[in-house]
Amino acid sequence: VVTTAIKEETEKVAAVKQLEESKTKIENLLDWLSNVDRDSERAGTKHKQVIEQNGTHFREGDGKSAIGEEDEVNGNLLETDVDGQVGTTQENLNQQYQKVKAQHEKIISQHQAVIIATQSAQVLLEKQGQYLSPEEKEKLQKNMKELKAHYETALAESEKKMKLTHSLQEELEKFDADYTEFEHWLQQSEQELENLEAGADDVNGLMTKLKRQKSFSEDVISHKGDLRYITISGNRVLEAAKSCSKRDGGKVDTSATHREVQRKLDHATDRFRSLYSKCNVLGNNLKDLVDKYQHYEDASCGLLAGLQACEATASKHLSEPIAVDPKNLQRQLEETKALQGQISSQQFAVEKLKKTAEVLLDARGSLLPAKNDIQKTLDDIVGRYEDLSKSVNERNEKLQITLTRSLSVQDGLDEMLDWMGSVESSLKEQDVGTGYCRSSEQYKCHE
Repeated sequence: VVTTAIKEETEKVAAVKQLEESKTKIENLLDWLSNVDRDSERAGTKHKQVIEQNGTHFREGDGKSAIGEEDEVNGNLLETDVDGQVGTTQENLNQQYQKVKAQHEKIISQHQAVIIATQSAQVLLEKQGQYLSPEEKEKLQKNMKELKAHYETALAESEKKMKLTHSLQEELEKFDADYTEFEHWLQQSEQELENLEAGADDVNGLMTKLKRQKSFSEDVISHKGDLRYITISGNRVLEAAKSCSKRDGGKVDTSATHREVQRKLDHATDRFRSLYSKCNVLGNNLKDLVDKYQHYEDASCGLLAGLQACEATASKHLSEPIAVDPKNLQRQLEETKALQGQISSQQFAVEKLKKTAEVLLDARGSLLPAKNDIQKTLDDIVGRYEDLSKSVNERNEKLQITLTRSLSVQDGLDEMLDWMGSVESSLKEQDVGTGYCRSSEQYKCHE
């Protein structure tokens, strides 16, 4: 009986000792899990404080940020990580993933310890539970359940967090690759637009640019689909970032990723819209300018043809000496008047040319750099027309004056001849002596 009592007392003491050991192990593991959670929370809070100190506080769901406020190096957004160091968003996200992964591995490393602690406690309850008070057994069972539940939750959340962060990394890498390719096309297209806006020297150059613009416009329109695809890709990143942040209560900070992707989406959209709008404006301006240039060239070519014909005729007439006899003078005057009519008929063409040139020269922008040449050509044509009109008018005036004088002299001679004929007739009818005296007197009177 004594031996049995001693044995029971020994087992009881051993059970109490094992109970304390089990309680200590379980409580230590619970404390460790709590510390892991607190460390994670402190890391998330520290990152949030750094961002707020930089003046770029982020609220979930608000991806907008003012372009240009963040420092950039070669187009890569700079962010301050949890250690206060500066790096790209991709690097920042990778650092967070490594920390999440390290935390997950740390939790996994305690898996065996949790199993041993719970199994030992279970064995103690099953084999030596009779030596423990109901309160002690209840508390030990409660701690066992709490440890299992807490560990399983921590492990599942850690694994989920790691997968979400890794998924965010992959989505960001895909988006960055798509965005880089689209941005490269944007840069090339913006340069092509500048080249098309540089202008041309003549209507043929403008026609060539108009054809290039049509082809360029088709290419821009075809890239609307690319912008749509990038927007979808970017939205996947934004959704993944929100999912990461919400699931872990903000412990994984994704504000930098959210801001960078939103900034790139806004920037790409704005640049594409600007490119599309400028391309359309350029096309309209080129069409308008080609039409105006063609009207100008049609007017100038038509006028030049008529002007050159008049100049050739005028050169022939002006080189001919003014005739002496009234008959040829009359011919020359009629030819000059006919030439004046031809020149006057070109007046409408001259006014039309002035108007078309004025409309062309009023065209805005740098598409028509040869404005001085157009003005010079216009002045030359108008000057030639005015010189031709002046010289022909002067020729006409000289011919009229010469003809008037010639006719006046001819009229005097005809009058003299008529008088002399009448005198001769009178002399034949009268006495020679008497007639002579009277003729002499008449002659003197006439003089």
